[in-house]
Amino acid sequence: MRMINFIAIMLLISGLAIGQDGAIVAPQKSGSKKVVRAKSAEKEKLKENLKSLFTWDSLYKLFFSEEQDELVNAYLSNFRNTSELKIRQNFNRTLKESPAAGLIKEDGVFVRFYARIHKDDNILLSLVGMFKDRSQIYLFVIVSAFLFFLGYLRKKYKKKIKGTPMAFIKNLMLTLVIIGLHLVSIMFFFGDNLRPAIMAYKEIEREVSYQEKL
Repeated sequence: MRMINFIAIMLLISGLAIGQDGAIVAPQKSGSKKVVRAKSAEKEKLKENLKSLFTWDSLYKLFFSEEQDELVNAYLSNFRNTSELKIRQNFNRTLKESPAAGLIKEDGVFVRFYARIHKDDNILLSLVGMFKDRSQIYLFVIVSAFLFFLGYLRKKYKKKIKGTPMAFIKNLMLTLVIIGLHLVSIMFFFGDNLRPAIMAYKEIEREVSYQEKL
């Protein structure tokens, strides 16, 4: 559910970011009214696309039906003619007016990764593709439930052995093992789907790190 919420929020924020183009007031030159009307029409079209996407039926199709690719491609088509730099600029403008201002670095790794998602179709298609194989999802849920049960047992064990340095070390080791098993299970079931996003994120990290050193 957290992954579903994350992707849904990202899609919604992206609509706000790109949709702000319609609010820009063009300089009063010849033909400027036509430009404003065109931008306004483009904004309304995007709003309609987003409105149709965020319905229970569409969200179900997005994550649990064979129409996933079609819906994702329809959404990404709104950004086909928008450069990655423009997406970043729009997002930064939206960010300044949101409660997240100050928490996310302007034009940092997160902002660039966000823009890359909307220009590299394979990333979002792969992420949504995690929900295509129902049997794999069921197995993942079972494994996750077992690991959460281990976490519960760890808490019970912690109460019995607390109070000594050795107890602290044992509890820390158990915690790290359980976290590691969670990560291993995620990569085992969804590694292929997450790999494009992970590779893109690492590439952007290197780009930002290199630029900061200049």
